[in-house]
Amino acid sequence: MRTIEQHLHHLRQKPEHIKKHVAFWTSFGITAIIFAFWLTSLSFGRSAPSITSTESPWHAVTASVHDAWSTLSNSFGGSSSANYNIPPLQVSAGK
Repeated sequence: MRTIEQHLHHLRQKPEHIKKHVAFWTSFGITAIIFAFWLTSLSFGRSAPSITSTESPWHAVTASVHDAWSTLSNSFGGSSSANYNIPPLQVSAGK
């Protein structure tokens, strides 16, 4: 089995149309793999929505904005009710 360096050296000696062909199919394959992972993440991340009651569209919009704002504020600033317990600093003299 050839190493990657040997394979690339062999590929560099091919005509230009062969290089473009290999580059296209390699990039297509990598893109297809990324797309497949993305589709898989969508199917695992979503659950079937349960509708319990009908609410006005305005209420749904304001609730979504409130949820987005609280998520962003918790991500960047943390919760406003966070308590930090810092142990006292102990300093000792060196020799």
